[in-house]
Amino acid sequence: MLHLISNLLNDRKKQLEEQKDMDNKLKSAREKCPQVLIDFFLLERAINRKQCNTINASSILDYPKIIGENLTMIEKRNSELKKILELDNICDGLRRIINQ
Repeated sequence: MLHLISNLLNDRKKQLEEQKDMDNKLKSAREKCPQVLIDFFLLERAINRKQCNTINASSILDYPKIIGENLTMIEKRNSELKKILELDNICDGLRRIINQ
């Protein structure tokens, strides 16, 4: 169990480091589409609250499974965002995420 928790924490640490790099690229869109960035980050906050609420409503015995699922979802979103950050028009890509 401790090994699993350690792996989950390491995975999350890697995700947070990747997000720092992505945030630096997102800064380039501040001037181009500030409202889109606001909407994107509000969506991210809503997703974070949903994930936290799922954990809070669960048994502690289910935490590893739920946290693993959350990390998988975050990884999927990060991968999608990385692709968008390589586009010429980041704003349009973010709009697609928001409107999904």
